[in-house]
Amino acid sequence: MRYLRSAAVLTAALMTALTAGTAGAQEDTATLEGVLWFDRNENNVWEAGEPAHRNSRGVRIVDAASRAVLGEFPTDAQGRYRAEGLPKVDLDVEVVEADLYRVGPARKKPGTVDFGLVGGTVEGKLFVDQNEDGVHQPDEWDLAVAATLRLTRGPVELPPPGVLGEGGYVFRDLPAGEYVLEAADKEPAAHLAAPLTDQDIDPATRRKTVTVPVAGAGRADVRYVWQTIDFAMGKPSLTPAKDTYALGDEVELTVDVTNLGPVADRAKFTMFELWAARSVSDSLVMAADGQHFELRDPLQPGGTVRIAIRYVLDSADIDQFHLFSWPMSAQNFQDFDTSNNHAIVPIKVSTGTTPTSSATPTSTPTTTATPGTDTSATATTTAAVVAVANEGGLASTGASPGVFAVLGGLLLGGGALTYLAARRRRRA
Repeated sequence: MRYLRSAAVLTAALMTALTAGTAGAQEDTATLEGVLWFDRNENNVWEAGEPAHRNSRGVRIVDAASRAVLGEFPTDAQGRYRAEGLPKVDLDVEVVEADLYRVGPARKKPGTVDFGLVGGTVEGKLFVDQNEDGVHQPDEWDLAVAATLRLTRGPVELPPPGVLGEGGYVFRDLPAGEYVLEAADKEPAAHLAAPLTDQDIDPATRRKTVTVPVAGAGRADVRYVWQTIDFAMGKPSLTPAKDTYALGDEVELTVDVTNLGPVADRAKFTMFELWAARSVSDSLVMAADGQHFELRDPLQPGGTVRIAIRYVLDSADIDQFHLFSWPMSAQNFQDFDTSNNHAIVPIKVSTGTTPTSSATPTSTPTTTATPGTDTSATATTTAAVVAVANEGGLASTGASPGVFAVLGGLLLGGGALTYLAARRRRRA
């Protein structure tokens, strides 16, 4: 692009007046100086709050008659330039970066030429798009800009943005060109939403390329959605498969776990009412108490992993395996569908004489637990839950409505998981 020229013509007579009183060879030269600043309100007056155009390429001074370039004079840290040793002829003064900014009329005084510039902007909103429609509604939460945004132009990082009301941000005084806006995740409530418009940040790269025209605006909205997770348990099985097990038998519970949610995470698991496991598959890490487990690696969205937990049957007072999955990042994610979080298999263990049978329901089953709490936190399971599970023939994810009308409250917190585990060990 050609330079958009803003010129100030100084007459030879003015140059003579500027240099009157100097001696020697300097009587034949003149000095010209000025300031470049960002005229944000475009009134051509340098006012408080309007920054100088610091360390810029400054101005170019040209012989008005011959069009010979006499030199380029950059601005300093205060936005000022100074040109010495100029001939006493008519001169044109041009802003070197006039192709990157809009240049206002030259402000001329004897020996001084100032220019106000208008730069471009990158601006937008940070908000939680609760209905995920890509539009910021008045009742949707604005998010503080803080230090979540970073704007770069090539290798150069620009100063942090200013704030435009709640959730609004703006990078000001930008030269025309392409920029990369990068947004960090907001924790713990939300994560970047998938793009719906050409103004959205890409949630995978957390970046967006923004083009800024001369004195124009580029826009990028940073939308977040509430973080959710959904780990679904498949149909569990026991190996070896028997109608009745004997004390001392080793049995392994195997089940597939699928991440149906939008983000990768490591699930963690609690085995209700059983003693410490003997071992786990390579896909799991077992806690010191042997009753809590977690995936060794994050499970990607749509991914499935098979987990296995091995026990030695050292008590006849066992009537089911009941494994429950939790989000690993419980303080950040919420699992809104807990119906698929259970893997339940009824089991009969014989003392060697008369096989034991499942408990008979004596009361309304209740279970409570809270996602977002530590898995070492408690849960409550009554004998009636076991009985209902057996009556329903549950050997899968707990899809029986009778069980999960009760177990659906598992995410609301309880206090008896540790007590129940201890009770089972005492019976053993």
